[in-house]
Amino acid sequence: MNFPLDRTTHWLINFEIQKLQDYVTRIESFLQSELSELEQAIDLVDKEDDLWDFYYGKIYVMSEEFPTVLRYSVFTQAYSLLEHTLLRYCKLAESELELTISHKDLAGNGIEKFQKYLKKVANISFPDNTESWNAIKGYNIIRNCIAHTLGEVDEMRKAQEITSVLSKMKYIELDHSKIYLGERFCDDVLRNISDFLDRLEENYKERIMLLEASPR
Repeated sequence: MNFPLDRTTHWLINFEIQKLQDYVTRIESFLQSELSELEQAIDLVDKEDDLWDFYYGKIYVMSEEFPTVLRYSVFTQAYSLLEHTLLRYCKLAESELELTISHKDLAGNGIEKFQKYLKKVANISFPDNTESWNAIKGYNIIRNCIAHTLGEVDEMRKAQEITSVLSKMKYIELDHSKIYLGERFCDDVLRNISDFLDRLEENYKERIMLLEASPR
């Protein structure tokens, strides 16, 4: 019996994570470089000059708007990769372990549904007592806010509870209920997702080895 996520496939998942890491690093560096040039240029312009307003607007875009677009997009891409990978584990567990219950038979949706299936149905040691999984549960809230209200927490149901959770997370700020992701936020997200998936992969392999060792 072959492992469903062999070294090549698992390497590809890590490659996707590294690709996102390289992308966000390069674009953050580019934005910082552009911002530095604009700040140097505005220092040479009188505030009464129309050109000062032009530079000020550019500085705002480079320091606030573009970083938000970048971090939102990288974060949602990383979260989608996580969800897709968990779904694959569910499908592969059903096939490899010859389970009679599908993940589709369970109530709920998203990562909590996949957690329930892998842990309760597939009997895999799901790494949900880890720091990375605790962070991922918070990412689920952020992802929903971005997807449904463009990051406006006050427009979400249970806004106060969401605010309380987000206030305890690293590299994130709320300004007038708007989610702002810090420069190091995406790095932390990618690290936590990578650590979590590495551990889940090892636990899945252990489950398969136990199945192979058991008498038929």
